Amino acid sequence: YWFEVAECARRLLLASAIGMLDPESSASSVAGQLIAVFSFVVFAKLEPYKTAENNILAEMLAISLFLFFLAAFMIKLDAAGDGESDQKVFGVLLVMVLGAAPVAVFVKFVYEYAPALCMACGGAKSEPDGADKGDEVDMGMKPEEHAGEEEAKQGGVSLGSKARLMDRSVT
Repeated sequence: YWFEVAECARRLLLASAIGMLDPESSASSVAGQLIAVFSFVVFAKLEPYKTAENNILAEMLAISLFLFFLAAFMIKLDAAGDGESDQKVFGVLLVMVLGAAPVAVFVKFVYEYAPALCMACGGAKSEPDGADKGDEVDMGMKPEEHAGEEEAKQGGVSLGSKARLMDRSVT
């Protein structure tokens, strides 16, 4: 939760500091680039989010923001020139650069949530080998854990645990 203060400060800097600078000068785009680079360094060094994927996503968005301000700077300086082919190439590169982060977010969403959505919508469920439809199978548990679960239900020692004990005594 502590990082929310830093994130709010970054957003205020982006909105107010850049808005206060002269819109006709290139100073606003340079200030945006500096804020974006500083944000990237903070995200890379501190890794404020719980998962590595979210930290990488924040870094990618900081890079995307930097490239956005770099493109604004290049437009101010008329770096693409007056040639029509140069303008087209610059436009395509700009769309690719600015679209990379949203595409990465979409791919991450599909990768994480599409299998669960397919299962929730009644997608094909595969039964494990040897399991009847009435059998209760937990795919997240190891066979040893299933054996321990059976022991607890029966209040005694199962065959699986006897076999493990025998394996330990032999080796």
